[in-house]
Amino acid sequence: MIRTFGLLLFCLALPLTTRADSEAVAYTSLAITQPAAEETIHDNTGTLVVELRLVPALQIEQGHRIKLLLDGSAMPITETTSLVFTEIDRGAHTLQATVEDKSGVVLIKSEPVNFYMWRASALFRRH
Repeated sequence: MIRTFGLLLFCLALPLTTRADSEAVAYTSLAITQPAAEETIHDNTGTLVVELRLVPALQIEQGHRIKLLLDGSAMPITETTSLVFTEIDRGAHTLQATVEDKSGVVLIKSEPVNFYMWRASALFRRH
């Protein structure tokens, strides 16, 4: 009985390792769910709400981050799949998302989404 108890204590003292500690799981999909493709967003402040679907979830513990490209220019890097940007200019835009590891290597890339920002102007006349 004493030997079994000693073995149990030894096993409990061993460090636990998880999959997250040892290796990263490959991402299977990354998609921009908002804005929808070819959507026209009516917002006078130029507010853009972005929603992403990432499977599996972002592996922050591995140093993975999300980067958005708006018209080819990098937006601030984030750890969330729900973002809000303001003061987006009126007109046509392209949005794309990537997941990068801590070295900046792209692990997965979404399809680009084209959308349109509509902002009222004093130049628009009412009839």
